Amino acid sequence: MIGNDFEDAAGQMGSDNNRGIGKMSKQKKLIIGILAVVLICALGLLAPSLFSFMNPQPNSTGANEAAEIFESANVFLSIEIPASRYSPLMSNVPGMPFRAICTEADEIRFATDAGEFLSWAAPDYKVQHQTAEYTIAPGDTVYLLPEVSANPSAAPRTVTASAFADGREIGRAVIVLAYDGEYYTVQNISVSYFG
Repeated sequence: MIGNDFEDAAGQMGSDNNRGIGKMSKQKKLIIGILAVVLICALGLLAPSLFSFMNPQPNSTGANEAAEIFESANVFLSIEIPASRYSPLMSNVPGMPFRAICTEADEIRFATDAGEFLSWAAPDYKVQHQTAEYTIAPGDTVYLLPEVSANPSAAPRTVTASAFADGREIGRAVIVLAYDGEYYTVQNISVSYFG
């Protein structure tokens, strides 16, 4: 009798555990399914970036291009281009970003031959349209919204970043952008300084 009671209790306990495992299994399946959907969506968004990283475009060095344009005495100036390529169809940024860092400059003057610059920063992240010439403080970011050409073989776009200290130009970078009909990419960066 005692043996039967023990077996009945053990059997009942086992069936309770099985039901708990069944419920847990459904919960795990739901969680795994949700994670799989999120992973697939993330890979779908990242695939173009991963593809371009694994197969870099000519004259593109990866996800963060930087041109060190001037280092002499105590002056250092660099132009960072966080996106190695930009399409006007991208929704994560309003334009192709450029960030200028200079130890000695008071201001960085950007100019372009085709398009306009945009400012977009905290706290409100509202896009402010500027002109084809725009001045920023060293360390700030400016966005280029290039004119879109229907002809991929159109002349390359040029962006010039000039560093000024006390009203005197101390360095300059000329960035040439190529357009392939879908993306703008950095084709060339030439640098000069004025001592």
